[in-house]
Amino acid sequence: MTGAGSDDSAASSLAALLDHLRREAGLSGSELARRVGFSQSKASRILGGKYLPSVADAGRLAWALSRADPDAANLQVRRRILELARAAHDDAQSIVTTRVVLQPFAVANLQRRFARAEKQASEVATFSPLMVPGLLQTEGYMRAIYRSGGGEPGGPEEEEWLAIRRGRHEVSMSQDRPRKYRQLLAESTLAWGVAGATVMADQCHHLVAAIDRPGWRIGIIPRVPRIPDARPEFPQNAFDLHDEKALVLGTSGGVAVTQDPQTVARHVALFRRLEALAVFDEEAKAILRATAVAYRRETQEGA
Repeated sequence: MTGAGSDDSAASSLAALLDHLRREAGLSGSELARRVGFSQSKASRILGGKYLPSVADAGRLAWALSRADPDAANLQVRRRILELARAAHDDAQSIVTTRVVLQPFAVANLQRRFARAEKQASEVATFSPLMVPGLLQTEGYMRAIYRSGGGEPGGPEEEEWLAIRRGRHEVSMSQDRPRKYRQLLAESTLAWGVAGATVMADQCHHLVAAIDRPGWRIGIIPRVPRIPDARPEFPQNAFDLHDEKALVLGTSGGVAVTQDPQTVARHVALFRRLEALAVFDEEAKAILRATAVAYRRETQEGA
């Protein structure tokens, strides 16, 4: 099974890390193979990124490298090896039509999967009926989401989750490769103010500024349809489309990932219908500013 893929894939990163640790430890490929109990050809193919090791085999390699040089393969690095191995197998499973990941949204591993998919895509289209799309969230809004799932405020898990989310934001703003972002949210999303009036006002102002980002098209679907005779739409779940080839469908209970052409095509068509209902640019800014003013008023009245 080949596993290198693109230069920034988990499989490529795994092979590069293992080979780097081998060289730091001063081991030849044949010596490493002997310690792990692999054939020399198998070890060579793994280190060269031509063969994806199982998670168990990756663990054996991490153990062998730790024996050779404890400083180069400490506990954190061993965890990183296993993490990359699991991620590489997740990527390899993309040949499966649909996968369902039953994890809460505020889980670091799930955020890493989103980050990898977004980094590899040239266009990310997102619709969100209940919350502001992830790439447009302020830190205050993100913390509210994390804590809504019962996460411990200020704990290391929250900071890890936030760090990954910040990394996703940085990739979306980087100029390393051209990307397009089409982001839709319902106006009713902005009225869901359980994050608190101050957080929501800041979030609205953040969205106003984001509308002017190059390569971004951010739309708001008004509560009162601007096209009175338009076909009614009742999408119940958030979803992301990556290059119109892969679909990430989010629910409160888990996430479905599919490359099934018919399912993806249905959601591409749905996104276009929703996009036709949205307002953009100055009309969208007007909604956001009015909502921010209403939240600021609530804050002042409650003071």
